[in-house]
Amino acid sequence: GFDLQVQSGSTLTLTSGATLNADTLRVNGGVLNTNIDLSFPTGVEFELSGGGTLNILNGTTFSIGVFDTSNIQGGTVNLPAGSILDITADVATIGTGVTLIKDGQFSNVPGQEHQIGALTVQSGGVVTHSSRLLAGLVLDVTGTLDVQSGGLVDLNSRGLLGGNAGSVGGTNGETYNASDMVVSGAGSGFSIGAGASYGGQGANGEGVTNGSYGLVEDARHLGSGGGASTRNGDVGGAGGGRATIMAGSLMLNGTLRANGFSGSGNNNPAASGAGSGGGIRLDVGGFSGTGQLQVLGGNGLPGGSLGPSGSGSGGRVAVHYDSLSFPVANISARGGNAGKVGAAGTIYLKDNAQTNGDLIIDNGGIISGLITPLRTALSAFRSLKVRGNQNLQVASSVVPALSLADLLIDGGSSRITVPRRDINGLRINIANCLELQNDGRIFVEDGLGGGGTVGNNFGNDGETLASDCVTPVGGSTGA
Repeated sequence: GFDLQVQSGSTLTLTSGATLNADTLRVNGGVLNTNIDLSFPTGVEFELSGGGTLNILNGTTFSIGVFDTSNIQGGTVNLPAGSILDITADVATIGTGVTLIKDGQFSNVPGQEHQIGALTVQSGGVVTHSSRLLAGLVLDVTGTLDVQSGGLVDLNSRGLLGGNAGSVGGTNGETYNASDMVVSGAGSGFSIGAGASYGGQGANGEGVTNGSYGLVEDARHLGSGGGASTRNGDVGGAGGGRATIMAGSLMLNGTLRANGFSGSGNNNPAASGAGSGGGIRLDVGGFSGTGQLQVLGGNGLPGGSLGPSGSGSGGRVAVHYDSLSFPVANISARGGNAGKVGAAGTIYLKDNAQTNGDLIIDNGGIISGLITPLRTALSAFRSLKVRGNQNLQVASSVVPALSLADLLIDGGSSRITVPRRDINGLRINIANCLELQNDGRIFVEDGLGGGGTVGNNFGNDGETLASDCVTPVGGSTGA
């Protein structure tokens, strides 16, 4: 038997300076809060079962010989930032009914803080991070990260906060500014909140969505939160979380997801906006399996007589790999598809042996009418695919000239456009193949403005270019 048992309904808190005079300990349905270092050298001296909770608090170290289904049988292991879970075997198995909340570390060795030899997430097991953790989930698996069928790396709604949910924006959702500071984002409304943006545009409500942010090649942000409906104090949906995963190999037969959450509301007439999808970056050797990889925008709500609330946009996925057999069709970054629909996020796939990567913009066949702005520090891609009824906007201020080996635009509402009044226009150099399928289009009709149009600085006169072919000046006169 065990020297000490923490049974269901009971809590044992080991405060700083305390001493545990027990060689063996079972947490069976109860809660263990440890503020002191604990060590169980073989692992059989400790058991977590019956839905119990182990909280490793205040920068302490919990050392254990093995961490698998023999001793971690059921419950939650909460590892806050700064605390350490030191596993002697250098291998962890997250079994059925076990949740690992990993904000902290596996090691205190500089440069190896998040390193472990192998990690398996079995069916019914969950790995996640806590809400609004800016660093997100960080894993450095030197061997194989095996997410088995039914296993879940679940970062849904773990991102920035929605309006009325503790947001720095009050009733507005949270987002990032250009300096990566968390600021007020998607706008609230008395009845209808805006959906949040990340990889693409979220849908407006009575308030306006935030701007897109981040880069396609480096998915390193949390998703943004949706705007609230203030009518009944409803809450905007949180954004998806963030994962930064390095692995010798990744076998994904379960699900790795960082989806945005829907807002709340009674739908008649009020509804809050949804959060955007989050960010997932993978740096792996082999990437295999048949599971799901998702950064979906949260769904807007119907909203009743005053109209629907805004869905969030899709987030960002960036995969840097040595070999890839995982089906690309199982990677999704679409916007929310209810209420006012959101735009797609971005999927970037980079073979480490190649100079350039592949970029996919795909809204899963859902027509949003919103844009996915190309945000990147790159000027070249091996291929670009715009499909699933999404509009990719390429600004010359971001990419003066885009170089591609292959370009595919597939679908009647799939297109590449430029911002209105983009003086330098769209420049694309295609080395191999341009395919426009099923009425896919390159659409550059929004040039200089006519008299009286928004953005025209010349009143009722039309706009044209001066002799330098750069400066807009007044053109055709109007009354």
